[in-house]
Amino acid sequence: MITFVSGERFQLNYGQTAQLKNTDFTITNGNVMKTIFGNPFDEFYDVSLTLNFQSEKEGITLSLSSTGAWEDKPSYEWKGFQISLLSADAYHDGTVTLEVTAEGYDKQESIDPVFQETLQAAKEGDPMAMYALSEIYRKGTAGIDRDDSKSLIWCRKAAEAGYALAMCSLGDKLIEGRGTQKVVREGSWWYRKASKADPKVILQKAEEGSPGAMYYLGERLLEESRVEQAVSWFQKAGERGVVRAMNRLGEIFREGRDPVSQDIPQSVLWYERSAEEGNREAIVILAEFYLKGEGIKKDIPRALKWFEHATEAGGSFAEEVMERLGHMYAYGEELPKDIKEAIKWFRKAGDAGSKWARAVSENFEMADKGDAEAMYKLAQKYHERRTGYKLALDWYNRSAEKGHAGAMHKLGVMHYDGQGVDQDLVIALWWFKRAANLGNKDAMHSLGDMYANECAVRRDFKKAIELFELSAQGVSDEALEKAAFYSKVENIIKKWSGFSLTTAEKNPESALLKAKYLAEAEKGDTDAMYILGSIYRFQKDYPVAKAWYQKAADQGHAQAMKTIGMDFYRGYGVEKDIEKAVVWFQRAAVHGHKEALEMLERVRKDNEKRDSDHG
Repeated sequence: MITFVSGERFQLNYGQTAQLKNTDFTITNGNVMKTIFGNPFDEFYDVSLTLNFQSEKEGITLSLSSTGAWEDKPSYEWKGFQISLLSADAYHDGTVTLEVTAEGYDKQESIDPVFQETLQAAKEGDPMAMYALSEIYRKGTAGIDRDDSKSLIWCRKAAEAGYALAMCSLGDKLIEGRGTQKVVREGSWWYRKASKADPKVILQKAEEGSPGAMYYLGERLLEESRVEQAVSWFQKAGERGVVRAMNRLGEIFREGRDPVSQDIPQSVLWYERSAEEGNREAIVILAEFYLKGEGIKKDIPRALKWFEHATEAGGSFAEEVMERLGHMYAYGEELPKDIKEAIKWFRKAGDAGSKWARAVSENFEMADKGDAEAMYKLAQKYHERRTGYKLALDWYNRSAEKGHAGAMHKLGVMHYDGQGVDQDLVIALWWFKRAANLGNKDAMHSLGDMYANECAVRRDFKKAIELFELSAQGVSDEALEKAAFYSKVENIIKKWSGFSLTTAEKNPESALLKAKYLAEAEKGDTDAMYILGSIYRFQKDYPVAKAWYQKAADQGHAQAMKTIGMDFYRGYGVEKDIEKAVVWFQRAAVHGHKEALEMLERVRKDNEKRDSDHG
């Protein structure tokens, strides 16, 4: 006889849960008390106790029943529990104070020696014993009932201890959801880890019939260009329901991988099997097959069936498919043009959570009818997405043709940044001028930047200052700050006009001015350093200009950092070097320079465009 006494007292109110060590007691409705023992004495597993009591004016009457098992020793069972009533006032305020005594006894004198030895070795940390114990629980051998949850626990312990075979088994359990919910990503991770720990174990598990091992063996063979053998294992895994194997087969047969020839019907067959399992990637690929009729008969109704099936998946994936349907109907791509259907799908995507699609649906009909503002708003939504640049250009152009100044400015921005078109500062300048002439303040600001920074136009600080001041009226303090700064630079350059080192002695006024700013610069005035750099740059004395910019930048002058970056970006007085330009833009951005941030974004987009062009 083994007896455990809690030695603890506690109180409960109706509807509350209290904890005694690892033991939970709950009064559920005033006449039933239930507890789940979660390994309370470090020896017991999943023992349940049900207590029924009646509330009386004089006190409480209790009755009990019990079930349970000794951890890892199912031949033991509980004899019962002794409940001692220490105090009770359930009639008045619903509180009960209890003390619990738990008793157990050995129902069976002997336990399977194989189980005992395996359990002992596993508890001592032997990975092979841990895995063997996991297999005992999985198969229900050695006098043990089958238990997937315990099999998972010991399998994980063996895998974490570095046993490759257990890693594979754990991968299978997680992928298939045995003893746990399906966790495909983690299961895949364990298979990759097993493959690195012991490559031979994948083949062993595959030959034993593990679907996951079959799939990963196929992947390894594919990496080694043993395509026919890979296909064979993928087919075995696919027949056993491994969706990733189905998709891989669909991909191989769709593209053809030497020596396996392209076979579209086979590809469609495997993608259909995957789609029927609910795989989103396969569903969309199937829809594309039937939509375009590539290698199979074109079948629009069937394509739409699969697209609509994809919209039932929910989440961002469904939103993207709805947006795709809206787009195809809106522009007659693959499907007959149908504005009503387009708006319907955009609205559905909006209702599902896509703010972008909601805005498109609100403006598309009016834009299609020629409303300039609606066209502009629609273009803005496409402009938000890199994949939508060409449509943004189209809608901005349509809106600009109707005289919309905002659309003209955006066309200037897209040509300036090379978004959807090759970068063209001359065209950007033209659009900025058109928009500015119509009173668009954003265009005035952009045009001011072009005059100040000598972009496709001769530097003209006076014009830049005028434009910044105009754009700042009721709009932006930043423009006023730029106007003041460039006004200072312009006034200094006027005084330096015609000055050079060779004429200094003949021009005493310029020499005095030079001495003044050199003195201020030497005292650490970073604006003076920047101004000296600008003057020498204006005179095309680039080495001296760069030296002064460098001094200002080294002392934290953000505009100097940005200017050095622009020189490297354009190859202005130095060899063009985008990597060095990025370094300087980043330094300026850290100091809060907005235009440097914009240049970093432009470089990023330039790189994306180059990569896609070469892809």
